[in-house]
Amino acid sequence: MSRKKIHIDKNNLKLIGTRIKSIRESVNLNQDKFGESIGISQGAVSDIETGKIKPTKPILLAIQYRYSVSPKEILTGEGFSFKKIKYRSMKVELGPSSIHEYTEEISTPPDPMDQIINGFKQLFHDQNTKIEKLSNLCKDISERLSSLEEHIK
Repeated sequence: MSRKKIHIDKNNLKLIGTRIKSIRESVNLNQDKFGESIGISQGAVSDIETGKIKPTKPILLAIQYRYSVSPKEILTGEGFSFKKIKYRSMKVELGPSSIHEYTEEISTPPDPMDQIINGFKQLFHDQNTKIEKLSNLCKDISERLSSLEEHIK
């Protein structure tokens, strides 16, 4: 099975950049955050989006992993769909119960770093809830002691 070589000229670079920009915009990220998500700088994202440089294979694979858009879709436009990217983003925002319904459509596993961050958020939320309950309990005890002192006098 032979692979077809993709010819990339200046016009194609601009189209590739436009596709990558549409991926970034469809998930509502600025260039800095998008670059961070795929391991490159904001300047590199800008250069790719404007067609100044060609995205490398590792960059294309990072985009595929994070946003489920294949290098072929980005380079050729074949099968590229704005709706597909937005739809995947929407499913992730809906939460865990919705993700299970679409397991076949999402080919990449959840990002381990996101799972760790969510775990810490839950832990801090639980701790804050406990602290709030303890604080309320202390206030209640303080009020009862004050009431008891007044009653004794």
